[in-house]
Amino acid sequence: KDGEVSAIAPGNATITVKTVDGNYTASCDVTVKAAPEPDEYVFLFTPANADGDSSASLSATTALNKAFSEGYQYISSITAEKVFPARNSLGFGVKYGTSSAAGNITINLKKPIPATYIVVSAAAYGDTEGQQGFTINGTKVDMAASQNKVYCDYAVKLDGSDLSTITLTQSEANKGRIYVQYIRLIKADGPFYGDCTRKLIAKEDGSYY
Repeated sequence: KDGEVSAIAPGNATITVKTVDGNYTASCDVTVKAAPEPDEYVFLFTPANADGDSSASLSATTALNKAFSEGYQYISSITAEKVFPARNSLGFGVKYGTSSAAGNITINLKKPIPATYIVVSAAAYGDTEGQQGFTINGTKVDMAASQNKVYCDYAVKLDGSDLSTITLTQSEANKGRIYVQYIRLIKADGPFYGDCTRKLIAKEDGSYY
């Protein structure tokens, strides 16, 4: 009466019980199905540390795992350089690079993940070098410096191969630091519509709003 059956992996099992009194037995077959793959995988950065290059760089796997509030269960190992906790008016994230060095991170996954799009929610740090940007799995993505601390989704369509590694590098040539809030792997094919908040200035009769 106190028995408990737990599903630990896909497969079939036969559960048999036998009574102490009379050695009576009964059996039942149990089938455990594999959990369906999610439509997308989200790697969300929400470190609790304050913003600033003076904070400890999140270079160790243990520190970076603590920075993920979602997606860490898919990660086997991480390597990173010049990645810092970040916080701005839109929330938490991580900041790649310094004024003199590029930041980068490589996430090795526990198993290959099928994805059609890889999406990076990023914001310009606000440096004055002009165009800032990053490279995600070998594809260069430009972003405007005017997007100062405003997150936008930047989507790159993949060739259909399963991903085992995610590599994001802040563009060293520009020395423009960037914020990153999350990285998403999307399985669905078709057009991608990202989230973005842009700063607008309206002018009328010489006055700005």
